[in-house]
Amino acid sequence: MSRILSCPKAPFKPYQPTPNGREPDLLIAFYNENVQDPSKLRFYSAQVVRYNAKKDIAFLKLRTVPSNLQELKINESRIPTVGEEVHTIGHPLSLVWTYSHGLITAVREKFKFGKEENADIIQIDANISPGNSGGPLLDEKGNVIGLVTFSVEGEGAQNLNFAISSKEIQQVLNSTQNEDTSASGILKKLYGIKLISLSEIKKYSFSRIDENKDGTVDYISVREPITNKEEFRYIKGVEIEVEPGKKQQVDILGIDLNKDGKIDSTFVDLNRDGQFDMILIDLNQDGQPDIIGNATEGNGIITQAWIE
Repeated sequence: MSRILSCPKAPFKPYQPTPNGREPDLLIAFYNENVQDPSKLRFYSAQVVRYNAKKDIAFLKLRTVPSNLQELKINESRIPTVGEEVHTIGHPLSLVWTYSHGLITAVREKFKFGKEENADIIQIDANISPGNSGGPLLDEKGNVIGLVTFSVEGEGAQNLNFAISSKEIQQVLNSTQNEDTSASGILKKLYGIKLISLSEIKKYSFSRIDENKDGTVDYISVREPITNKEEFRYIKGVEIEVEPGKKQQVDILGIDLNKDGKIDSTFVDLNRDGQFDMILIDLNQDGQPDIIGNATEGNGIITQAWIE
């Protein structure tokens, strides 16, 4: 059976374009040692002024700059050296303002990461977890020499963490246009799409499939009645982890969105009421979602979407 995507937890601030198509304002908070609860920090409004989705870099411009703001300098001219000590600050697993340090273990030029891009990156052994991405990589003098970007997990990997170099950061800042990925284009189109409901596929024919011949139905194959081509795969009562440590039963509908004969997208019915609440799109067929959309209003219309 084709793999149906797992359901990840949603990020803190999913992408949500405004109805007029303009990029939404984003909120930025600065560290305050006297405020322990991040929700009680003062937030400043900012706008995206330049981005490169392929390199996972975006620049924001504050509408109001705090008077006591201390800036970090980007050092693009100095080449980092293996064995050099580095420092980073981020919010791993939502543990805000977490400091970590380590050593540069390699400097790799034109390293392929993600789906579409080669870039100069710095390999480090400093502890990195989801939530660290976007944090600065600092040298001993406090200069920015990179931007924490990704890590390698599984298959026995340990402390394989990477930051995109300050040279790449400066190139994006100096560029005259933004660069999208194929995922970015789909992301923007996803906003406002209405998800199909179970009642809308009653015109199709259904077949109960016991793929492993154990006497239990593995999934329901939904086929177009004239061509008999499979359009969907429906599975009831799938247990997923909706939050860390919290599981629930959902119904899912696998879809061949690009009509290539492979299940590449999944509708998720979180409430099991016949109305789908989420779409997960797997662009590269690796079993993990690349784009996620949420129907937050309960009407099956996507109002939030983000790249995972």
